[in-house]
Amino acid sequence: MIVEHTTLERIKAMLAALHEQRGNGVSRGGLISLANGQARIVIDREASDLVGQPLVVVQPTGDPIEFQVLTERQAEVARLVARGLRNQEIADELFISVATVKDHVHAILRKLHLTNRAEVAGLFLR
Repeated sequence: MIVEHTTLERIKAMLAALHEQRGNGVSRGGLISLANGQARIVIDREASDLVGQPLVVVQPTGDPIEFQVLTERQAEVARLVARGLRNQEIADELFISVATVKDHVHAILRKLHLTNRAEVAGLFLR
């Protein structure tokens, strides 16, 4: 995942603040967290004891990059598939027919080169 420059600057500022707090004897426990529209960034201050520096975790909050090849409606269906909804539940949620859901699911699998719905959900877990 590519993290934009402003996000990296915010991480750098958070780490500088953390270093300053450490020098002032402020408790090192807990997490520092920030989010922009694309990612949630968590800094685990307690990791310093284990690895010598804070652990920074960047968690994407948007759709997987693979979803860019999908239409907006296909991405919407893919998100619902990833949540474990069945075709009828997706149809009810989106006010479309089950046949249309099936068409979207087949198109999603084809475009993403996947073989089943579980693999769609797997994209969100990576």
